[in-house]
Amino acid sequence: MIKTKKEISKFILDNGMSNIVSIYGIGSIAKKKDNVGDIDLNIFLDNCDYDSIVQINSLKLYLKEKLEKDIDFNIIDMSIVRDNLLESDIFPHKNRHSLFLYELSILDCLIYGEPLLDGIKFDKEDLKKECVKLTLTLVQRLNKEMLTKMSDRTPINGRKFSKYAIEFAMISRGIKNPYFLSSSEVTNVLQVIPEISEYSELMEDILNCKTIPLRDSYNFIRHVSLILKADYIKEFSK
Repeated sequence: MIKTKKEISKFILDNGMSNIVSIYGIGSIAKKKDNVGDIDLNIFLDNCDYDSIVQINSLKLYLKEKLEKDIDFNIIDMSIVRDNLLESDIFPHKNRHSLFLYELSILDCLIYGEPLLDGIKFDKEDLKKECVKLTLTLVQRLNKEMLTKMSDRTPINGRKFSKYAIEFAMISRGIKNPYFLSSSEVTNVLQVIPEISEYSELMEDILNCKTIPLRDSYNFIRHVSLILKADYIKEFSK
């Protein structure tokens, strides 16, 4: 991550990009993994106009060349922050809002600029709702992939989605930071979610990033989604 910080700072200073307020990492770079895949960066940007986005694309190409990694950017307009909409449903981020900010805040991977996430508060129901929604979405994404573009990547995505399902389930059950789980912690996971004890060996393989059959990952994710849905209905449905 040190090299990433250095190259980002160099490009920003060399190109006078003063409208970049902050950059936070998420995903593998934020989790300080030895084998970082794609680099996911979240840019808080002032004056988020067309020319600014063109400049950001130049930064993306520069980093891809220097770091020899695929770069993925998420742009957050600073007007959202200034208008106190960061914690509202208006905040735009695909199909999640609270969990996106939650992960940014917990991982606290500030790569450049000002800290902007101090003091963010999270509503318990919002987090649980998004955990359910996103776990159900993982099932739908696999459905779509299996029915429209099945490939050698599909089982890999199944394993990746299984890891996400574990994280969502842990957050939903009150664990603050599930982002650094290892295979040695399966017992701890089962203490929080005993309903998935039948999948203990599979979870070890998931957390060890081993190849697992798509059938197993699919059924595991669906099982977790049903557990979280039942939790949500029991706690919040009136």
